[in-house]
This record gives sequence, C-alpha cells and structure tokens, in this order.
Amino acid sequence: MNIPRILVVDDEPSILEFIKANLEARGYQVFEAANGQAAIRTAEKEKPNLLILDIVMPEMDGFEVCRKIREWSKVPIIMLSAREGENDREKCTACGANDYLTKPFVLRELLDMVKTMLKQE
Repeated sequence: MNIPRILVVDDEPSILEFIKANLEARGYQVFEAANGQAAIRTAEKEKPNLLILDIVMPEMDGFEVCRKIREWSKVPIIMLSAREGENDREKCTACGANDYLTKPFVLRELLDMVKTMLKQE
C-alpha cells in the first residue's frame, strides 16, 4: 500500500508544524517547505500526491508557485490564505489550484479536503 505523500508549504513555522503533525498522525508522509523556491525543488524531487500551499510568502507567492508547478504537474493543490480578499478564490482557480481555504481554518475541513483530493488523484 502506498502512503500518500503531501508537501506542505508555509512560511509560518507554527502553521507548518501544526499541519504536518496532524497529517502524520493520520498516516500521511509529509514533506515541508518554508518558501516558494524550496516548494518547487521539493515537489520536483519528491513527487507528492498533494500540495498544501500558502499564498502569502516572501520572494515568491503561492500563486506563482502554483503556476510554475502547473507547467509540469497536475498534482492536486489546496491553497491557504490569511487574506480575505474576494479575488483570492478566483486567482487560485486561475493559477491552477484545486481548492482554497481561509486561515484560520477548522482542521476537520482541511483533512476532509485532503481526503477528497487524494481520492480524485
């Protein structure tokens, strides 16, 4: 049985660790990245089954990371954002993301999205 591989990208260490710990507790293999460049390198190397990607990061935002990954991969992507802009959901769809969740989020909602995305893969 293959263990689903998830890449979590967030520049906030506490959020990164929270998501990672909860996914690992449910049996997922989790890779992490704290910025866009590291996310792209890790995605290329590890070939995750799912990406959880923060929008607001220094140097390269999540929209750009998503667009770059979409050039070579169809991996499901869930975007996370602390911003509540009305256009964010549309921007996520436009750059190729599969779903969007606003921070702070309910853990159960993220876990349900993860399950759904992995079933569609």
